[in-house]
Parts: sequence; structure tokens; C-alpha cells
Amino acid sequence: MAKAKKKPEVPETAVAVRNSGGEVVTYDYGQNAGAGWEDTDQEDFSIPWIKQLQAISDEVEEGGDAQVEGAKAGMFLNTVTKECMTSFNFILVKREHVYIEWMPDNGGFVGQHDKDSDIVRDAKANATNQLELRTEEGNELRDTFQLYLGILDETGEEVVDFAMMAFTKTKQKAYKDLMTRLRTLKGSKNIPLFAHRSTMKAVKAQNKKGDRYFNVETPSLLETTADSLLPPDSPILEAAAGFAESISTGERTVKHEAPEGGIDTDEVF
Repeated sequence: MAKAKKKPEVPETAVAVRNSGGEVVTYDYGQNAGAGWEDTDQEDFSIPWIKQLQAISDEVEEGGDAQVEGAKAGMFLNTVTKECMTSFNFILVKREHVYIEWMPDNGGFVGQHDKDSDIVRDAKANATNQLELRTEEGNELRDTFQLYLGILDETGEEVVDFAMMAFTKTKQKAYKDLMTRLRTLKGSKNIPLFAHRSTMKAVKAQNKKGDRYFNVETPSLLETTADSLLPPDSPILEAAAGFAESISTGERTVKHEAPEGGIDTDEVF
């Protein structure tokens, strides 16, 4: 009987990468493995944003300067890696309810304000429409839930990245539905927020004007919310806690950029 061939040993310094043709190749850099990364820490890296693309998004426009290969309406775009995802698994590490100040006419980021700050309170007092708040300078104040996410692999057993996602206007109901599902689990007060594994999916929706657009839904990763909980000894929990601390201490900061083509791209299809 023929003996099974022994698989060749892979050096600890080897790394498998997928090239542009989809082929997985192995590189071994030997004594140079990891060189140049010795003194880097979390301050050296950006926190990516996850942006849900709409039909009017610049990244979807055929032949446009900002077009991303393979991008389609409804997909989720990592703004740093330019990876497009039809859905993804995640844990919610931290959330902030803030008001983001933008310059008029789709202008740039001005500042971030606490929901109870004087600038927000004054804008609400002077507004005729509470959904369209403006500062004294005429800048827009956008009611925003900022979610700090741990992006999980397909199995939900490993963190592959940390990122942020903004929930404004029509997406706020989806955010509140997520929080309600997690909070109503029995014993939820003793469960870390980032112990819950969920999936971000795109769904078609329509606003009161009849405009179609893509929104999100966030079901549990497994059949039930309880089934999707991480065990207390999961290394994902430690990684999430470290990321949350880096945000709270200011070690990691967020860079806001108004989406090209306007900041209302979550409103129309």
C-alpha cells in the first residue's frame, strides 16, 4: 500500500497571500520577516470607515474618477482597503451618540459635538425643523450614532480588522433595532456589548418620498442572539477591550470626511 505523501513543512516566517489573479502564493522573507514594523503601534494606523454604497455613490459610477472595481449599490466599502463586501460579521465594541458639524453644500468636516452640548442645544432651540439643525454659522449638524466595530471573519471566530460606521437618519432605526435585540437578551446587563456577534446585511428600502435606497439589517450571527455569544475565554474579547480603551484614551482618533457627492447618500437609491 502506497504511503501518503508528507506535506512540506511551512516555515514560521512564511505568509500566504492572494495575488490579483486569485491564486494563493506563499512568501518566506526569512531573517527579514517583520522588519521595519518594530516601533509601530496603534497611532500609526487609520481607523477605516465602512460605507454602504448607494446608486449615486461616486465609487459606483461607471468610468468615474472614484470608481472602485466591483462596487455595486448596497455593498459595504472599507474606505482604507477599498474592499467591497456584500455582508460582513461584526461585534459592536463601542458606540457614541454625537452631532457631526459639516460645512454647507456638501463641505468638509468641522467638528464633533456631544448631544447635550450648548451648540446642539442652541441649534434645536432655533430650528423650525428638528431634523435640519444648523449652527449660527450655517453649518449642518448631523445627528449620528458612531459605531466602533470589530470586523470578524466568515466563521465569526477571529477579528480581521476594526472599523467605524455612521448611522444617520434612515439607518438609526436599524441601529436601535440592533441595540434592542441585544438588550432584551436575558442577563444582558452582565454581558459585554462586544460579546455579541452579528451580521451586517443590505436590504432595499423606500423613504416617504418614494425614493428607493439601501439600508441595513443586523441579525445575530447564528440562529439566536444567545447562540451567537462569544465565550468568556475568547481572544476576541481581549482584542475588543483593547480597541475600546484606545478610543477612550484618545490613542486612536477618527478622521471624518464628507462622502464625495454629498452627505445624504444614505437617503436615495
